[in-house]
Amino acid sequence: MKFLDLYEFDKTDYVFNECYRIAEDEFCNLIDDEDIFFYGQIIDEDSWVNESKIDEEKTYCRCPACNSLFELSEADKQLQNIVCPKCGEDGILANFRDKSQPLNDMCPQHIAHMQSYEDGYVLRLFIAYADYSERAYDDYTTLSHFPSMRFFEYGREYYHDGEIKYFINPTEDYAEAEFVEVENLDDDVFWLANYDGDDSPFLYDLKDGSSDKPTMYYLTKPLSYKAFRTLQKYGFNEITEKMIYSAKEFADSSKISEVLGVDYNRIIADVGEDISIKGLLAARKLNALNVRATQQNINLMLDMERVQYLEGFKLTTDNARKVFKYLRNQQNRKQCKNIAGDYIDYISECIKLDFDMSDSRVLYPTDLLKAHAHTSSLIEIKANEENEIGILKAYAKYHKLCSYDNGKFCIIVPQSSEEIIYEGKTQSHCVGNYVARMANGEDIILFLRRSAAKDKPFYTMEIKPVMRKLDIVQCRGYKNEDESEEIRAEVDKFLAEYESWFNSRSTTVKEDLKRIYYKAVKKSNGKYISAWDNKTEYVPGQILETETDKNPDRVAVKGIHIASLEFAQNYGGGWTDVAILELEVNINDIVVPDAKDQIRASRVKVIREVPFQEMGEWGAKRLTKAA
Repeated sequence: MKFLDLYEFDKTDYVFNECYRIAEDEFCNLIDDEDIFFYGQIIDEDSWVNESKIDEEKTYCRCPACNSLFELSEADKQLQNIVCPKCGEDGILANFRDKSQPLNDMCPQHIAHMQSYEDGYVLRLFIAYADYSERAYDDYTTLSHFPSMRFFEYGREYYHDGEIKYFINPTEDYAEAEFVEVENLDDDVFWLANYDGDDSPFLYDLKDGSSDKPTMYYLTKPLSYKAFRTLQKYGFNEITEKMIYSAKEFADSSKISEVLGVDYNRIIADVGEDISIKGLLAARKLNALNVRATQQNINLMLDMERVQYLEGFKLTTDNARKVFKYLRNQQNRKQCKNIAGDYIDYISECIKLDFDMSDSRVLYPTDLLKAHAHTSSLIEIKANEENEIGILKAYAKYHKLCSYDNGKFCIIVPQSSEEIIYEGKTQSHCVGNYVARMANGEDIILFLRRSAAKDKPFYTMEIKPVMRKLDIVQCRGYKNEDESEEIRAEVDKFLAEYESWFNSRSTTVKEDLKRIYYKAVKKSNGKYISAWDNKTEYVPGQILETETDKNPDRVAVKGIHIASLEFAQNYGGGWTDVAILELEVNINDIVVPDAKDQIRASRVKVIREVPFQEMGEWGAKRLTKAA
C-alpha cells in the first residue's frame, strides 16, 4: 500500500459502531453526574404540566428529577447551571426551543482508533458529540436525555516506513515529523482509546519546535507496547482503552505485577479487571501506604488527593497514611460518601481562620462534621464582621463629604449593615443586598429623608464612590416607585441642589477608582474567548472597550459582563476549558444591575489568568479533573 493511498481507509461499520458506543457511554456518564434542565416557551398546553395558568409569552423550565415546571427570569437564562426550586436538584441549563442552539457541544468526546496495515500503523482521530438538532420544538413530552450521537474524523497520525507523519485533517496536506525507530510490533494491532478533553493528541503545535512527542511516538515505543499487550492479555480492558495518552506511566516489562505496580491477584480479587488508570494509580499509592486497594479505599484516595492543592496544607508521605486512616474512620462512623470533600472544606476554613495547622486537634477533630459546621459558622461571622468594619470605614470616609441638610430634605450616610437591611425591608426593595458592595467600596448607599423625620425611610440613593463629582446611579422610593409626580418633582429639585453643593464643595480625598473583578472565559490554544459570543478575545495586558447599556434595571444587555470570583467560578463551573481572568476596572466604567452578583463595564484591563492553585476547593477540583 503506497503512503498517499492511506487516505482510503474504509469507514467500516465496526469503527463507527464502536465510536458511537463510546460517545453514548460518555454522554450517559455526564448526565448521571449532572442533569440537563431544558427551557423554552410553552407552545402547547401539554397534558402533563398540570398548571392552571401558563403564560405563553414567558419562559419555563422543566426539572428532569421531579418533572415540575417553573418560570425563568431573563437573568436565570444567562446562568450555566440551575437549581429546581421545588426539589433542589441542580444541573446544566440548556435552551430546548432555540433552533439556533444545536446543543452539540454538551458532550464532546475525542476518540482514537488504531489499525495496522502492510507497512505500518494509522491512528484515526474522531470527535463525537450529543446532537439535539432534530428535537421537536413544540412538544415538551418528547424531552429526552438521549440525543443523536454524531461524530466525524478530524485527523490521523501514521507510522510508515520508520517515520511518523500527520494529517491534521484528511482533506489537508500532511506535515512530516521526527523519525522514530520501531521494533517488535505485531501487525494485527487494532484497538480503541478514548481521550479526555485536553488530552487530544493534536493540541501540540507541529510548527513551533515543541518538545512534546506525538501520540504515535509513545504507541510505537517497545516499552509502551509491551505494557499494553500485557494488560490486554490479562483482560484489563478499560486501562488498555486509556493507554493511548498515558502509556509512558507504565513499566517497561511484560510481567503483569511490574506493569501494574501492585499485586495482580489482589487487584483482581478486590477491584476486578475493569479498574481505571486513575484507580490503578490510586491503588499504587495505597500499596505504598500499606493499605489494601479495595474499591472503597481507591475512591477515598482519589477524593483525598484534592487536599494537596490547598494552600497552607501540605500532603506528604509522612502524613498521607494518617490522613487516609482518619478519613476512612470518619467515613465508617458517619456513613458519609463525600467525607474527603467535607475535610477539604474544613481544612480550607481552618486556614482562613488562622488556626494552628500544626495542632493535631485541628487537623484530626474527633467529629469532622461537627467541626466543619463550627468553622463554617465562624467564617460566616467573620464575613459579617468584615462587612460591618467596611461600612464603618465608609461612614468615616464619606460622612462629612456626603451628608447634607437644607431644612426640608437631608442626605444621611448609613453606619451599619443593620441600617441598610432595615431600609430595604421598610421600603420593599433590594438595597439590603448592597451591604457587601458598600463594605467593599464598590458603591455608596445614602438615605434621602425629610429633615423633620430623619428616622423614617423616604428615598434610597446609590452613588458611585467618586467624591469630586456626583454620579447618581439611582434614587428610588417605596417599592422602587414614586408616591406621586408632585413628590418626585420635589425630590428631583432637591437632588439638583444637592448636586450643585456636592460638585462645588472642597475635598482632599485621595480616590482609588480601580477595582478588581473576574470573568469566566473559554481557553483554547492559549487564547481566552468569550463564552457569550464565542469570538471576543481577552488578552492579558490589553484593554477591551465596548458599548454598554447604562440602565441598572436591565440585565444580560450590552457591556462586558464581570463579577465576583465566586460568581465567575459558578458560571464557568460546567466547562471543560474554563479559565478565570482577573480584570481591573475603573469604578466610573461600571453599571451595577439591581440585586445582581454580575455587573457590566464599558472598559476593562485584563490582568492575568488566575491559577487554579489560588482558588481553593473549586480550583483543587479543576486540577484533579485535569490530572
